[in-house]
Amino acid sequence: MAANLSKDIKTFGFIGLGLMGKPMSINLASKLEADQHLFVYDLVESAVLEVCESAPDRVSPCQSPQDVANKADFIITMLPEGKHVKTVYIDGPQNICSAQLDGKTLIDCSTIDAATTLSVKDHLKQQFPRTSFYDAPVSGGVLGAIKATIAFFLGCHEDDSNLSTLRAILGTMGKEIIPCGGPSLGIVSKLCNNYLSGTIT
Repeated sequence: MAANLSKDIKTFGFIGLGLMGKPMSINLASKLEADQHLFVYDLVESAVLEVCESAPDRVSPCQSPQDVANKADFIITMLPEGKHVKTVYIDGPQNICSAQLDGKTLIDCSTIDAATTLSVKDHLKQQFPRTSFYDAPVSGGVLGAIKATIAFFLGCHEDDSNLSTLRAILGTMGKEIIPCGGPSLGIVSKLCNNYLSGTIT
């Protein structure tokens, strides 16, 4: 196991195993110790199977976002659009918020709009005051996700009490973790980065 992965957290969850999420989850699974476990879910069963086969002793499939959230203490989501994030967290059947989330940590790595991110965070805060939620969109593309060289634009302050844990876990999937300030500022920073990259090229 990589020395930087937090040993305090034993159960991880990953929801959304697409072009980015699948290699990210495989990289995370490869860094787990024998007493740590990853629970995964995606609508595409073949993607779930591929991640499980990458580390069969450390990864298990789940039946829904709720199933993942009930079993894991640290949950990562990587979804295509804001509507998918709202469905997985709030609106859909067997969503994340229908699980018991007190004291858990959730990170959304989707590149979506800031309004949806804040809406999800506010909903979580009202329902589960002891739950931590962060936006952490990524940059670096599919190849970066495969090679674990992506950058995370993390919506938290430098003095956040969870930052060292966040760095340790995200560091198993990426090369750079950039604290961007408070909630939704990871999203804002990523979108600004996309805009500036477009104007330069």
